Amino acid sequence: MAEETGREQIEQKSYRPVLIQGVQIVLWRNGFTKKKNRAGKDQIDPRILKAVSAVLNRQRTDSGDVTVQPDSDEWSCRRMEKGKPYFVHHPGIHFSLSDSEDLTAVAFAPEAAGLDIQLHRRHSIRRSEQDEQDRLRKMARRFYHPDERDFVLNGIEGIPQRFYRIWTAKEAYVKYTGQGIDGQFAKLSVIPENLNTLPVQMSGTSRPEQPVIWRALNCRFYYAEPEEGLSLCLCTEADLPVSMRFIE
Repeated sequence: MAEETGREQIEQKSYRPVLIQGVQIVLWRNGFTKKKNRAGKDQIDPRILKAVSAVLNRQRTDSGDVTVQPDSDEWSCRRMEKGKPYFVHHPGIHFSLSDSEDLTAVAFAPEAAGLDIQLHRRHSIRRSEQDEQDRLRKMARRFYHPDERDFVLNGIEGIPQRFYRIWTAKEAYVKYTGQGIDGQFAKLSVIPENLNTLPVQMSGTSRPEQPVIWRALNCRFYYAEPEEGLSLCLCTEADLPVSMRFIE
């Protein structure tokens, strides 16, 4: 079960509850920037407000409720001890945010969830494809469990695809638990114990046509490639339905 300790004792204001049906994920492109638009401790993250307006406020409107102003204090966030964010005034709504270059994604869920996205792009236009594969191999040897390294390094082709499929699952898991990337990151394995590898749809260079779902570490992993060269993985405890869409 995800770690939910570390929330500050803050007086919660009373707002009309929002019912979350399963996990809802929204993605959008916002223009490349190296400096991510993060909010301070007492500020509202504009990325969260955009996702709230697209998902939670829209649900209120559809159900006949009055939509709150997107800049209100209702959706203010705080972080737990290791950085996991949460809504101060809506403790029953969980969310996870991820950025990759010009792409942002946010997942809302009725229980703890972790989301990660990664674009399969070379970090430098000056780096050759072979150099990029060598870089990913080094990262796999450093950050991956032996079973995960076998999955990435023993394939005949598709090093980038295999690498990012593992990486997004690992990051989604540590976001779900709230532990972050620490000394345990390389010791945990997202490979199902009964398979010793990921499902066959994850092994090649082809983009999986449907989401791939498996269980490991007592969690459910939901993996998809919404578009070519984009890995997305969601980690939850329960088998929740997932909806996903791009917004402007």
